[in-house]
Amino acid sequence: MFRPRLLPSLAALCLLCGAAPVAAFDEPLAARGGEGKAVYFFPAGSELRLESGRPEATPVALPAGTLLKSAAAAGGGWLLAGAYPRAEGGSELFLLAGDGTGEREIPPPGPRRGRLRAEPVWLANGGRSQGLLWLEGDDRRSLALRYAPFDGERFGTPVEVAPPAAGSQLALAAAPLSDGSFLALWSAFDGQDDEILWSHGRAGEWRDPQPLAPDNDVPDITPAVAALGDGAIAAWNRFDPELGAYRLLTARFDGERWHEPAVIEGAGGLYPTFERLDGTLYLLCLRAGTTRGWGLLRLTEEGRVAREADVETARAERPLLVTDPGTGGLALRWEEEEIAVRWERTPRTGRLRR
Repeated sequence: MFRPRLLPSLAALCLLCGAAPVAAFDEPLAARGGEGKAVYFFPAGSELRLESGRPEATPVALPAGTLLKSAAAAGGGWLLAGAYPRAEGGSELFLLAGDGTGEREIPPPGPRRGRLRAEPVWLANGGRSQGLLWLEGDDRRSLALRYAPFDGERFGTPVEVAPPAAGSQLALAAAPLSDGSFLALWSAFDGQDDEILWSHGRAGEWRDPQPLAPDNDVPDITPAVAALGDGAIAAWNRFDPELGAYRLLTARFDGERWHEPAVIEGAGGLYPTFERLDGTLYLLCLRAGTTRGWGLLRLTEEGRVAREADVETARAERPLLVTDPGTGGLALRWEEEEIAVRWERTPRTGRLRR
């Protein structure tokens, strides 16, 4: 039986395959610091527009074909990470640091172990940079997950967190926890379908990768993860053969193990991501089905849905979640457009089905 695999983006696939970059969504990123401060990054081809206070934005040059992956607040400034195709083939990491005085490019960790380097994710906690995770290998079927510590100036010796799987590994996500440790999640092909794998890191030491949920015969893809209380919460998509589409699932991490996954009823959505704004955790997803646009769920500290909103738009590139300075309410923000979030009176997804 054919079961579709959903990839993070067409551009990411091309980078992993070593192909030339293709037209892809330029999705903005945010580095959120304390006291509600944030720096926004809006990529557009070979240029990045950096915004730390409206209305002015600073242009920053990017290597051709750069696909940005992550941003973090650290050291009183920010860190940005992506990857770009090399002229000699394969891909390389693009790492940038900045503050109010300017930007500087950071040399990638070495030595290289493969032609392809992709999906770099900065690890920062409490405003301090801790390290970098990324995927590396000679082709997209031999990618290993690697980690290198970072002290704010230079990288330490890289280590392997996860060896290559039976097939591709992609859709890397990570989050800092309240105890100073980190969780990493990604999607790996096990020879039959895709499963979500995870590893828990502390002080540069990482657990052996484990499946987040029991094995099944359908793809589990596009994970996201965020700290929640003393643990964490993950969200991802799982293909439902009866529905013929992907469902949105969540699971709680208690610091040692993952609890049973739960389906968010009625909340059909793809490419989930978490955003924490003013101390509240939100889950953002691309709506699938009859409603076109983006869905936003406000979560409680138990990981349950408290409020829900649909923002109708034809834009499929992921927006930023921001506070509207005029109304104090929430809005979804692209560089040139902002749409206010209007909550439903009664959440349609107020409970999880286990």
